[in-house]
Amino acid sequence: MKYFFCALSALMFFISGCMLTPLSTKEGQISKETVKEVETKAATEIEKSVPAAYKEIKGYYLKNAIKLNSETNFFILDSEKRFDEFLSKSHTAADVSVKPDFKRNMAVVIALQRSTAQYDIKLTGAYLIDSYAYVNYEISEMKNLQISYYSLSAKIFEIERPQILTNVCFSDPDKKTTVLPFGNRIEGSPSNLAEMLKDYTGIYRGIIPAADGPGIETVLHLLPDYSFNLKEIYLSNPDRVFQSYGKWAPASDLSSFTLNYDKDLKDQARYRFINKRMIEKLDIYGEKIDSELYKLKK
Repeated sequence: MKYFFCALSALMFFISGCMLTPLSTKEGQISKETVKEVETKAATEIEKSVPAAYKEIKGYYLKNAIKLNSETNFFILDSEKRFDEFLSKSHTAADVSVKPDFKRNMAVVIALQRSTAQYDIKLTGAYLIDSYAYVNYEISEMKNLQISYYSLSAKIFEIERPQILTNVCFSDPDKKTTVLPFGNRIEGSPSNLAEMLKDYTGIYRGIIPAADGPGIETVLHLLPDYSFNLKEIYLSNPDRVFQSYGKWAPASDLSSFTLNYDKDLKDQARYRFINKRMIEKLDIYGEKIDSELYKLKK
């Protein structure tokens, strides 16, 4: 058997006497059609690929609280917040601990189940096709480093990414692939920029909660030229109408968009695409509001 498994890996781990709650991997769903498309591009469009720069990140390690559900596990870290959720800094290597530039790059973690064997994990290449990133890796056992306790083999890499990135495909030398969504994507997210502009723009309507009344009738017209107009009518006072115009921009993973992205944070509004006919308002930081009452429909 290639890897050894630790019977205790499914249990909670204790650090400094405190039990840690496993963090969510926040892996979205990907349709079988999308997985097939990503894999087909890797096999048939390699000549169109753009090499992506990459390097190993030293001085950090994967937190014990992270669940390892597979023999080989992949984590995509698209922000500093997510980076800090998954990784801790090694105090013995503080001088080499540098976080990625998340405006241009992403971090990925490749981790094996805990074992008494030690493994070396290397990237053999990274490349880009359209809005997909491909990461080639290999794993080799370090024969002379058998140990008597269970240890984690994991490596962290910083990889260049395109401006729009939807899915990341990991591939080993045997061409076994694992496709994961980038960022906050769900199955209903636009698959590419053209589809977003064609099928996800339009007029969305609904009633969202108001702090001082029964609700706000909201009509949002999202146009393919990246402009919008928004009309809000307070149900408690129909004469209280607000209408605004401006520009909108999608997130780099196409899962959401921001109205007035070019203005101050207080003037912005964020929504996520649930599917081609529904969007959901988020809080000012782009997080889901703990309510199902913030949806608008075509």
